[in-house]
Amino acid sequence: CSSDLDKWTMAQILGWHTNLAYMNGDPLAARRAGEEGCQIAAAVGDRFTVRQCRHWLAWAQAVTGDLAGAITSVREVEDEAAGGNDVMWWLVSRHFRAMWLAYHGDNAAAQEILEVPMPDLAEFGDLWVGNGNGVRAAAALAAGEAFEADRASALCWEQLSPNPIH
Repeated sequence: CSSDLDKWTMAQILGWHTNLAYMNGDPLAARRAGEEGCQIAAAVGDRFTVRQCRHWLAWAQAVTGDLAGAITSVREVEDEAAGGNDVMWWLVSRHFRAMWLAYHGDNAAAQEILEVPMPDLAEFGDLWVGNGNGVRAAAALAAGEAFEADRASALCWEQLSPNPIH
């Protein structure tokens, strides 16, 4: 890419590619796009796309066996997003960190984390609240809390069923 606009556009494309790799369950594609996307986005000062790529890189880390490393990586994205007033990546990273903490056995920390962002999620609409409840269901299931998992899953279904992608 020759110009900053070309680099910014390429960073955006790679950022979205990391999202699509996640949606397709392809951690290797997420790594390829995420690593390149981080470098290009950082070079042009696009911190939002850096966070996007780093978040999905953490997901790839988690699903390929490095859960503890993923928790650390996504916490860094969460902290950077908070410092940059990026509510979207703060919410997403916070939810993933809570789910992974539950998978890692730290259920109390996971539940505490999940309580904080719910009012912010409501401002983004049912799609976000539904995804948040999906994370709550997964964390509750990991904690062995079947009733709470069922409740959160039912809410998730109610909020996401109008959107066929989810």
